[in-house]
Amino acid sequence: MVGYSEVQLSGPGLRSYLDALAASRPTGRTILARFSALNTDAEWFGTQTNLRKFSAFRDFLGNPAVRAALPQLLAEDPLPIGTPPPFDEVPSGVLTLDGEFAWLLIEGGAYGKFSGTHAQAKILASSAVQDLVGDRYEDYRAFWSPEPWSSFFDDVAWDVTWILVNVRLREVTIFCSMDSD
Repeated sequence: MVGYSEVQLSGPGLRSYLDALAASRPTGRTILARFSALNTDAEWFGTQTNLRKFSAFRDFLGNPAVRAALPQLLAEDPLPIGTPPPFDEVPSGVLTLDGEFAWLLIEGGAYGKFSGTHAQAKILASSAVQDLVGDRYEDYRAFWSPEPWSSFFDDVAWDVTWILVNVRLREVTIFCSMDSD
């Protein structure tokens, strides 16, 4: 079994983005966490098939260290069959992640909208992605799902999960955001 250790995330761009996202989704919640694989023979970082990705994400989300760090996301133990859903790999990796994060701001939530312009949303999102991945775009694979796969989500229009896998450093970043009406 692969072991994981939580890695602290920080940066002014990330903080500004998360504050703006919270303001645009006043009844929502966002979870952001990063974990480093403790053993270097973790094969799943380089796998390609959907079945192996599903198993890898299920193993990651079921890991005791990950569960302990994310109790609000991973309350059910064990995870129900079919959880998490198959995450779709984003062919562009993290190259377009700032656009996706900007869209989350612009889209807002049930009772709030981003008060700035689209350009301001893109700047905030770009700064957040810079804090998350730096200039190491080629080291990352990105996966996402709009499915409400955990009781954290309210199964409405604003559920999203992003999983960023840094293949070189063997780190996994999970970003979940939701809003309720």
